[in-house]
Amino acid sequence: SIDGAGAIAAGTANVALTNTNGSISLANAGNQVNANRLNLSATATSAVNTNVATLSASIGGSNQGLTVGQTTALALGNVSSNNGTLTFNVPGGLSGAGFVNAGTAGIVVLNAVSGSVNLSANSGQVTASLLTLNAQNSSTLNTSANTLNANIAGSGQTLVINEFNGLAAGPAGIATNNGAITLNLAAGSLTGDGAINAGTANVSLTAATGGLSPNGVVSGNVLTLRAQNSSTLSTNVSTLNANVTGSGQSLTVTEANGVAIGTGNIVTNNGNLTINATAGGINGTGRINTGSGNVTLRTPAGNVTLNSAANQITANALTISALNSTAVNTSISSLNAAITGAGSLTVTEADNIAITQARTANGAINFTTSANSTVNISDINAATGTNGNLTVINGNLFLDAPGIRATQTVDLRQAQSVTVLSGGIIAPVVLLPTGQNTVNYLVTSSADAGPGSLRDVITRINAGGGTFNSTILVTSPTTVA
Repeated sequence: SIDGAGAIAAGTANVALTNTNGSISLANAGNQVNANRLNLSATATSAVNTNVATLSASIGGSNQGLTVGQTTALALGNVSSNNGTLTFNVPGGLSGAGFVNAGTAGIVVLNAVSGSVNLSANSGQVTASLLTLNAQNSSTLNTSANTLNANIAGSGQTLVINEFNGLAAGPAGIATNNGAITLNLAAGSLTGDGAINAGTANVSLTAATGGLSPNGVVSGNVLTLRAQNSSTLSTNVSTLNANVTGSGQSLTVTEANGVAIGTGNIVTNNGNLTINATAGGINGTGRINTGSGNVTLRTPAGNVTLNSAANQITANALTISALNSTAVNTSISSLNAAITGAGSLTVTEADNIAITQARTANGAINFTTSANSTVNISDINAATGTNGNLTVINGNLFLDAPGIRATQTVDLRQAQSVTVLSGGIIAPVVLLPTGQNTVNYLVTSSADAGPGSLRDVITRINAGGGTFNSTILVTSPTTVA
């Protein structure tokens, strides 16, 4: 071993320390090695306390490491170990164009207690199985690491990680003191159990060829996601922007509070989207567009307000479950919506739609679609309380079982036509389209009884209580005994 308590002082010149059969241990006092540049080579675990401008080092023995205690800022040349641990304790900053390579099973620890870490001159500049970063100031690293623990302590200071492969957020998490966090994965997916926490700052997560599915909570102000594959996240953010580019790939977000859809929008390539807002609502001016994918919005303690522009939600099927009054502007194929509290449901649809279910607990339902559209209604139940009104504007209504129920008024005056295939319209007051004082009931079965039979149609008309005129249209030969 090369060791001892004496100092090595080369002034502005360089120092080379080589031990081809052991360690180098010169860490008995601060500044024990003083030079412009230190080139260190050993085969066993080594430790040095330095005051140098630049360090290059190689530890050749398997699982052997290096600990460097530096008194000022430090620039790194190439530093490597054979799957050992490389630790740098630097009061100032860490920088340089050299590669820090602990091997695919090694560990790198970078501590810049009053400075920054900027190792971003080359792709995959820091290689390790586990990378731990602690810095005071904004830091940027290009990495090839399996797992990352990181903490940026300075207020408003940022963290940027450009990862060559996939990355796991380590158990200690990835955090800043209200500074932005950016994780860019060129390949692979974002996983891991650690939290990602930017405080009041923004978070940007990109997996160019993979997915974003960390198990820890992602916290920040605005969260921007971009992934190729299906992604699942738990969040505590105010605003969400997202783009899932892979065909048919999905996005599921479970938000601790409410969330706004940001102006960057939420888009999938025909994949499903699910947003669960645990303690608040879903709102904002951004658009949701899943193409032929489905959208599910759940707000068990809040509401959905996405009606600031036409077609704000574009999807195949839309499912909504909310506590309070909800209003959406849609371009969808089908709707299943339930308002569980004392609120209303307002839907403005751009085209044809099938309403498989729309229910409120004690609020009105207001539905508007484009002129000449086809509206197939299976089940609309406008409340059990005193506010159970249904208003339909535009569209040719085709009702299927069980049909329309309302405790107050069904206002169809601005609908273009009303045809009942099965089921019926039950309400104290039914207001029909202008110039049309009947609802057309279709007889579609020649049977004496059962669905679509004449007997069934008469029964359903009588169930309406005679509140409106009805016309029976026979499309199949029938008899009534």
